[in-house]
Amino acid sequence: MLRRTLVGMGEDEWYRTLNSRVFFWLTEERLDKLHAAYRGRQHDLLVIDTARLLAAHGGEVELCPLNSGAVHAGAVVTRGAGTFRRLADYPWQERRRIARREPVVELTVPYAVRDIADLVEDVQAL
Repeated sequence: MLRRTLVGMGEDEWYRTLNSRVFFWLTEERLDKLHAAYRGRQHDLLVIDTARLLAAHGGEVELCPLNSGAVHAGAVVTRGAGTFRRLADYPWQERRRIARREPVVELTVPYAVRDIADLVEDVQAL
C-alpha cells in the first residue's frame, strides 16, 4: 500500500524520513485515535506550549497534511519528498479549501527538540 502512494522516494527513504522526526499531534481527536490503537499500553503525554515551541524552533518546524505514518488499503493521497513543508512553504490556502476543519494534521521537528523539558506544560499518564 505504501509503495502505491509514494512519490519521489522509495520505501526505505520514507521510513528514514519518518524515523528522523519528532511528531506532535495538534488535536485531541487525533491523539485519542492514536492512543486507542495502542490500548493496554501506558503512555506519558507531554502537553507542550505551542507558542514557545514555535518561538524556539519555528525555523525548523515542518507541517504535514496527513497522518504520515498510516497508509490504509484505500489510501489515495500521495506522500514523499513534498509531504513535510516548512511553515513559510505550507500550502495554507489549498489545505483550507480541501480540509477546512483540519488543514494541518502533524507538526514535526526534524531530528530532535533538545529543549523539550523547557516547553512542557503538563505530563499526563494515559
